[in-house]
Amino acid sequence: MDAMFAGRGTSRRRRAAGVAGRAAPAAAALLAGMTALCAAGCGRSPAAVLAPAPAFQYSIDSPRVFLASPSGLTEIGTEGLSRLAAAIASGEGRTVPAHVAPHASVVTADASRIAAIVNGQGFAILEASPDGGAYRVAFRTQPRLAGLTAGGIWPRSGAFIAQTYRHPFGEAAPSVAPPGTGGSAGGSAGGAAGSDGDGDSSAQARFLFVVDGQAASEPQSPGDGLLGMALAQGWELLGLFPKEGIWLAQLRRESGAMVRSQRFALRDPFLPDPSDEILSTAAFESRLRPKPIGPRAEGASLGGGTAPAASALIREALADHLAPALVRLKDASGGDAWYSWAGAAGAAGAAGAATTRAASAAGSVGADGAADAVELHAFLSATGELALLSRDGEIRVAALDSVRRLRAEAPLPGATFTAIAVAGDLAVCAWETGAFPELAAAGLVALTLKPKTESP
Repeated sequence: MDAMFAGRGTSRRRRAAGVAGRAAPAAAALLAGMTALCAAGCGRSPAAVLAPAPAFQYSIDSPRVFLASPSGLTEIGTEGLSRLAAAIASGEGRTVPAHVAPHASVVTADASRIAAIVNGQGFAILEASPDGGAYRVAFRTQPRLAGLTAGGIWPRSGAFIAQTYRHPFGEAAPSVAPPGTGGSAGGSAGGAAGSDGDGDSSAQARFLFVVDGQAASEPQSPGDGLLGMALAQGWELLGLFPKEGIWLAQLRRESGAMVRSQRFALRDPFLPDPSDEILSTAAFESRLRPKPIGPRAEGASLGGGTAPAASALIREALADHLAPALVRLKDASGGDAWYSWAGAAGAAGAAGAATTRAASAAGSVGADGAADAVELHAFLSATGELALLSRDGEIRVAALDSVRRLRAEAPLPGATFTAIAVAGDLAVCAWETGAFPELAAAGLVALTLKPKTESP
């Protein structure tokens, strides 16, 4: 999901082709069922949900579950989760392709705000209070997201930039807001107060958005450089990847039965630069190859350039992780990179052997989008701590020479965690349930990373 090249993988996308044809009717049924169940189980009246939300209404000390829906991020309590689990188990809750279903698995953060794309619906912002003890949620629909799939989102110059793409195996279903919708944690699902207009309707502004701190968004044109000219000629932006000060862009174009692709290296996705260049497939994949983490590997900065100790922190967090791993690490300045870990046994051995095994795993990722390594997600916050999330919800919070562990509880049976973002002490962990390439439900778990204080 979060950038097709480096996320779910090419082989999985091929398997998704068989389910695309039934996406729209199944999505409508799924969204109607999820929204009705949540409205029944959240323990609030419709009037209370639709009332203006107080500032910083959520305490950071209480873990909360949010369900992604056409209304945005809807807080769902124990009763609502029980109803939803029963509906999924009984077959009442239908699954749909992940590129259609609302989810919040594309997340990032700056120093005080966490941003998420609610797939096909709009944008959500979780903002921490000045003292860090509470947070609030804002959500605004963006009609231009209908028919597009969330690709990536990154902090930039006090706002966020988001990238979407048109899924190759079928258009996403239109947004559905059934009668009886319980509403979202962050405001209205539609209307002037909760949605943004179409804005620029040009072909160049189809896939890129700028999102502000209140979740308002505007489609953006990349100008008249390589990317802008390609989009104007009918190319579609499939993936955008910040990499060490450069933005790598992957584009596709359908022509009858043929599909063509091209790849760019850009200084800035919005500002043309004379150094922008067209890349070969080999050069593009080489730049995206994960960096191996050896026992004494030098730390390399991420795309934003503020994480010189990134590899050291990953090594600290994975010191006893025996299995090989691929780690996607984002940071609060916009960095986004993949690292490969040979496993604790490899790291304890010779540096050359560890690097060889890690490079081998990285090569298999570059070749076919899949590897035997475990996939992990991490976030380096503005405070310099790294939070590493496993699919089962274990979180390892690493600073140099120290690691502490906590856990995000799975909200539904079989749910797995797919992404993490951190602002101050607030973390959100994206969760999904369903059998790939389909989802039954998805959302966020919000919790604090503050160490627990022991009673005297």
